[in-house]
Amino acid sequence: MKTTCSTVSQLNACGKRPRIGLALGSGGARGWAHVGAILELLKHGIIPEIAAGTSAGSVVAAAYASGRLFDLVSFANEVNGKRSKFAAVFSDLSLDSVSFLSGDAVNRILYGFIPDIKIESMAVKYAAVAADLVSGESIVMKRGDILKAVRASVSIPGLFSPVKRGERLLVDGGIVDPLPVAAARAMGADVVIAVSIGNYSSSWTPSGTNMLGPAALAAGGSWLLSKNTLLSGLAAAGGASLAKTAGIIEILARSWEVASTAILRQSINASRPDILIEPKGISMIDTLDFHKSALGIKLGADAAARVLQSDKIALELKQALAENK
Repeated sequence: MKTTCSTVSQLNACGKRPRIGLALGSGGARGWAHVGAILELLKHGIIPEIAAGTSAGSVVAAAYASGRLFDLVSFANEVNGKRSKFAAVFSDLSLDSVSFLSGDAVNRILYGFIPDIKIESMAVKYAAVAADLVSGESIVMKRGDILKAVRASVSIPGLFSPVKRGERLLVDGGIVDPLPVAAARAMGADVVIAVSIGNYSSSWTPSGTNMLGPAALAAGGSWLLSKNTLLSGLAAAGGASLAKTAGIIEILARSWEVASTAILRQSINASRPDILIEPKGISMIDTLDFHKSALGIKLGADAAARVLQSDKIALELKQALAENK
């Protein structure tokens, strides 16, 4: 009887090395956890050949697939604890009528750890997931300019300008496919390792800057600015006048977060990963808390370590990799 080679144990019995794919989910600044998870996988000899990402996941997947993960780690070390490092992103106001921010500052940040190359030229297969703003379709980008693909995947509707790709107008993929397991599997992964970071804080409250008005902002002083990390960063960079814009940004980001998280569980149930990594305590990092890079990386690494020590498929995978080097 012919042996079927599909599960990890069956692939091992067939003498075939499993082809590993990553599916990195959306979640804003919680995406730092993706970095920690990948570093932990690599430490255990688990080297993904496929990387699919949505929104924040598309950024980390691109850095990994292009061989620039450690440039991203260096950037994480540089910005840790420094809220003002991202102030330029949120003060980069758009002159068009379709978004609040232009995204030019985001592009400048991405240039630091994602090369200006074509997706198809990379040794690791890569895909970024975005949403077609007109049709509502999930668009999986596997060819073309990697920076443009990432820029489309992270464009939170209303916050950043949509990206035009052919006849399509693309925005953040988190609203259609927050965890791209199906994309990784479609690219040929035998085993899909997914990192889900969609557990946002349920205790969040808006800073209220715009709702309270200029007089309240002036009277509120340091308390109001210290209440929200983004407001603090903007204030450090350009004073309270810039901080006044943060309330709108904050609400848009939170709205996107709630919408994408609402379909996350449906996504996991529809396209179940073989191995699921869900960092504990990730809700301590809000969508715009990019300065909490060290915490995010640690939470991701700890979660991956726990799964690798206890998950049945993960244990089988480590054994199969050791036996089929």
